Amino acid sequence: NKNSGTLANWGPITFVIFVIPTSWAVSRFGFRFVTVFYSGCAAFSHVLRCTTVNEKLFTVFAHICGIFNGILGTLLLAGAAVPALWFPAHQRVTATAFSQVLNQMGSGASFMEPLIVQAPGNDTTVAEMTKDLRTLMIVEMIVAMCLFLLVLIHFPSAPPTPPSPSSAEDRLGFSEGFKQIARNARFWQLVFSYAIFTGVSMVWLGVINFSLQDLGFDQDEAGWIGVYCSVCTGVVCLVTSRVLDLVYGHLKLALIGVMVCSSCFYIWFMLISLDVWPSTKAQVYITVLGGQSFNFASSPIFFELAVESVYPSPENSVGAILTLSNNFVAALFLFLFYIPSLSQDENNTWMTYVLVASNVCVLIPVLLFKEEYKRSKLDRTSLNAAS
Repeated sequence: NKNSGTLANWGPITFVIFVIPTSWAVSRFGFRFVTVFYSGCAAFSHVLRCTTVNEKLFTVFAHICGIFNGILGTLLLAGAAVPALWFPAHQRVTATAFSQVLNQMGSGASFMEPLIVQAPGNDTTVAEMTKDLRTLMIVEMIVAMCLFLLVLIHFPSAPPTPPSPSSAEDRLGFSEGFKQIARNARFWQLVFSYAIFTGVSMVWLGVINFSLQDLGFDQDEAGWIGVYCSVCTGVVCLVTSRVLDLVYGHLKLALIGVMVCSSCFYIWFMLISLDVWPSTKAQVYITVLGGQSFNFASSPIFFELAVESVYPSPENSVGAILTLSNNFVAALFLFLFYIPSLSQDENNTWMTYVLVASNVCVLIPVLLFKEEYKRSKLDRTSLNAAS
């Protein structure tokens, strides 16, 4: 219904509205203040949602909760800033990957909600579903409260000593940093590639049941694929990032490698969907897990390359622009469902075409990108001078 649709949209709506203000707030007040404040508001809204059984009041509280959850999501921009502040140069890609993997794991956990809430059916009463939904909300409230308390008790603004020379250096101010970023054509080359490459793949997983229904997968199986993707993408992303931390100066080569691998898996999936290649469930699992895993593994690499290219602009500003860009592309992909000629496609083959095109078309700008390690050179020069 209209309320459920609006609730689902609060995440992207509030993200687009608040991601730049959040970047400013982090620059002005620091990560601790913003994180404690945002997580506190989110925890309070979860408590508020569980305080009433009145339908109209609950609807209002549910919208408030959705808004605060969306605002809290803007802290994804910290994916580049926290590693720069807290970790030495040989751990930064891995640290960036961890922040994104944990977010992915949280999204994957949402696919397991049917384990608590019974699906509508002839044997399921409204009272039973209401009880299950209340149980789910209480579980989510406990998680939100625990996370808020952990942040409140121990989330320092900065480490006792800088882990690297670059982390001790002052960054440009918020306005000055954005001006430098705006003038850097190579940075926008990366933003364009990152937004299209990851934005479509990210949101496609949420509507993957439409692409799988003609391949013999029901909604429950599609949901479990989402869970497996969360685990598999996390493993591939962390392994790839750790290797890159150990081998200096090969970010662009690694990025091209994971992009080619993701494209190959998605092309394979397209051939299966079009009946060009014989279809088996094992192949569907392999192609989806492979495409998603290598696509997701590109995220920390994009972040690190982008930060290096515009240093000493603030990392939180870089993270804000990158996350805003791929959420914008994700919203455009979902908007395609409202185009009559596409929505009437019973096989939803257009989704697969867009998925493959989003992976293949951005290989060219990445191949043409000239990598530069401004921040890492400072760290390595200081390290060599000290030794």
